[in-house]
Amino acid sequence: MKTVLQQQLKDAVHNSLKNELYDNAAFLCERLFAEIDNEEVRLLLAECYDKINKPTKAYEILLKCQEEANRYKLAKLCFKLNKLSDAEKALLGIQSTLNSSSLDERRQHKSVANGAAGYYLLGLINAKNEKEAKALQYYQEALKLDPTLWCAFEKLVSYSNSNLPTGKNNITEYISKFFPRGDDEPSVEIKENMKNSGENKDQIYSPIQEKEDDPQDIYTPTGNNSNYITPTAVGKNARRYNTILNNAPHQIAHESRLSGVSPGSIYQDKNDKKYIGSSTGEQVKPFKTTTSPNRGNISLSKSSLSSKHHFSRDASKNDCGDLMSLLSYIGEAYLRQMLYDCPGAIEAYKALPDNQYETGWVLAQVGCCYLDMQNFKSCERTFLHLRKIEPYTVEGLEHYSICLWQLKKKVELCSLSNFALKKNTLTPETWIIVGNCYSLQNEHEAAIKFFKRAIQLDNSCGMAFTLLGHEHFEVENYDEAEKQYRRGISVDKRNFKAFWGVGNIFMKQENYKNALTQFSMAESIYKKSSFIQSYIGMTLMKLNQTEYALERFEKAQRLNPNSPMNAFMMIQALTNLNRNEDALAMANALINTHPKETSLYIHRGKLWKKLGKKEEALNDYNKALDLNPKDSNTVKNLIDKLNTSNDFNEDAEI
Repeated sequence: MKTVLQQQLKDAVHNSLKNELYDNAAFLCERLFAEIDNEEVRLLLAECYDKINKPTKAYEILLKCQEEANRYKLAKLCFKLNKLSDAEKALLGIQSTLNSSSLDERRQHKSVANGAAGYYLLGLINAKNEKEAKALQYYQEALKLDPTLWCAFEKLVSYSNSNLPTGKNNITEYISKFFPRGDDEPSVEIKENMKNSGENKDQIYSPIQEKEDDPQDIYTPTGNNSNYITPTAVGKNARRYNTILNNAPHQIAHESRLSGVSPGSIYQDKNDKKYIGSSTGEQVKPFKTTTSPNRGNISLSKSSLSSKHHFSRDASKNDCGDLMSLLSYIGEAYLRQMLYDCPGAIEAYKALPDNQYETGWVLAQVGCCYLDMQNFKSCERTFLHLRKIEPYTVEGLEHYSICLWQLKKKVELCSLSNFALKKNTLTPETWIIVGNCYSLQNEHEAAIKFFKRAIQLDNSCGMAFTLLGHEHFEVENYDEAEKQYRRGISVDKRNFKAFWGVGNIFMKQENYKNALTQFSMAESIYKKSSFIQSYIGMTLMKLNQTEYALERFEKAQRLNPNSPMNAFMMIQALTNLNRNEDALAMANALINTHPKETSLYIHRGKLWKKLGKKEEALNDYNKALDLNPKDSNTVKNLIDKLNTSNDFNEDAEI
């Protein structure tokens, strides 16, 4: 029986926790612990210590506890402290052994602490230990016990492709296992578990949202102690692409940061990059620009976007009258997104009721789908709409920053960086945005530091590792680039961009067989990527398998008819196969859409010469000279050889 003092202390602790006065709560709870030592008080004290960022003290307090709630809290603390083995033992119970061969055997020892949430935590533990099969099994068990655990579903479908369904019927059946829709009667087990989950909320302490470790002790770059340079005018220092002979048009190179794919490609020449301006603080100052007025800073209040115009959707909406129906429809869309069925995912998201579609999370997923499809304009419109309806949101905007990088919108990306820095400097998304801003200014060393900061804040962020790899590639530090790509793969086995990055390094090193292996790994994850198909084609050309390469380029063209990079490579392949008329037709079409690309005129000039039309060849060479006088020596050499035999050896070098 509690004394008056004990009850008063307990009430006071709860009141302090409720009002987020955590230091006061810890002080009062220590007084309570001095009065009475039991598992109930130990759990309350551990909660207080955890709130004031003292997880080790909380861990010690709970070590010998046996109650289910205490074991779950102990497991959470162990996971935070990276004591993964101890975390698993705490969840399974003292009598449990880690050698049990199945979930059923483990249940015979002692129930997993905290039911569905406990199984979810077991999934996280095994995923961190790279035990994929066990992790997936635990995530499924968590969902069966509590279908409202969306976090378990996210992990289940994003962790691996191994057990994911394909085909509409299979996807629908897969989703219904976890989220039975309206007319589908939930299983007795699911209904009972959902009922129990509501009854188990009466704990010794009021459920308060957990506070993550405060990373204040991690170095954050600021104006007072950093050497970072504020982006300024970059017109004179912008990277220049060599468009003669072996290099594709500079628009082609823009495709190379596909959802985080490196700007460094096998087409680009590298110039010396110099910092411009000086850093005076965290804020990324707007730089001078010569762009037209309609590319100024983003002004959301004056945006001409109309949701009715840009987001008109099918009038037929899915009926989400209950929670399971809502989760099932969102789950189907998210599953399609994880399978990189981007058009299908977008369609499924747009079939949600308007009030659900017009939310930050859903719009961010739609924007990501457009980004993976390389539909950058639609991606930009989607994120602009997101910023209108949730102007306070930073999460998800890291994908928007990649879109702006692709579109070369320096002012808008600078504005986005300032916005993110003002909102939250303790989230990795902010530093990814800032890193992309500096990357667009060719300030790769600064970008590297910002991406490292993002990793400090979240060392499971595959995007940050991948982008860090891209920046190391840009400064020709290929060993470090490969290291970061592989770290990106280790935290996200479905990171096709990191596989692409490793393949691109092998291409640079002329290790074409290994490059093909890496590109094939990327393809196994994202089969409908025109970009990856193009790179496989390039690699096959390097291996003198031109006919197979052409098949890849044709597949890429079907997936994305508007890719100039792929069209240029098709012209190269057709030329190598002596299909000169077909190559000429494609060159004519590409020049119509890219009339200022020197390399296209040079290549078409060679085709004219090969077809015996020297006058047309001379006209194209002269046009190339007019467009780029700096390459006059190369072009004049070609003009001098107009009367010699045809020679396309140069074109074998892509």
